[in-house]
Amino acid sequence: SEHKMEQEKPTQSQPTEKVESQFEKDLRESEEAFQQQFDKTSKTYHGGDQTLVPTGTEKKVPTSMPTEYDENAQTKAEPEDISEYGPEYVKVYETREYLNEYKKVLARVCPPIETVLRIKEKGLPKDKEEEAVKAEQEKLKEVLVEVKQGMDIIEKADIDTASKKRVLEALQIVCDGAFKEYTNKEDYTNYSFAVKQGSSQVFNTTKKLLETLKKIKKEKAPEIAAKKSAAKQNDEVKAEEAKTE
Repeated sequence: SEHKMEQEKPTQSQPTEKVESQFEKDLRESEEAFQQQFDKTSKTYHGGDQTLVPTGTEKKVPTSMPTEYDENAQTKAEPEDISEYGPEYVKVYETREYLNEYKKVLARVCPPIETVLRIKEKGLPKDKEEEAVKAEQEKLKEVLVEVKQGMDIIEKADIDTASKKRVLEALQIVCDGAFKEYTNKEDYTNYSFAVKQGSSQVFNTTKKLLETLKKIKKEKAPEIAAKKSAAKQNDEVKAEEAKTE
């Protein structure tokens, strides 16, 4: 009977030990596979994109994380060739782009006038004061040349008559008041407000032009889509012909 027990002992322990080992192995592998989904160094992490999320000054963003800061977002949003919408679209588009920059010109009107007021408050010798004032007035003249150039462009732009009249009148006030002798800050404050009004009218004009662009785009969309579809089909036909040759 002792001999029989010795034979039975390994037969009882061996299978048990084998099953437990396999079970532990399966459990461990399953656990590892699950954890690897959250391990940034693992190939199974989020499709295998191991690009680090930016921290501090790091600017690179993983391609799997499109954001509003995508460097290519502006390129994607704009048509590759605006001329496909026709010459009218191009003209309006370029006018609007110019006016967006033109607002920066208007922002340069007031600084020379403010500097002149500060110069006059310093009580400098007359010749020194006149020299300093003249230098600022030359800067102002240069800015006003650009302001008037913008007015000419607005005059010729495709904008409704009422909007055009409002913006041109506002800009004329800017030009007329630029070389007025401002003896106190209250008078100047009224003028600086008029310049802001001019800038606001330019901004309103850019909004009007944007509406025009949207309208043209909507009208041209079916035609452009049809052309692109035809071009795509043509490319596919050529590709098939190339395969058969």
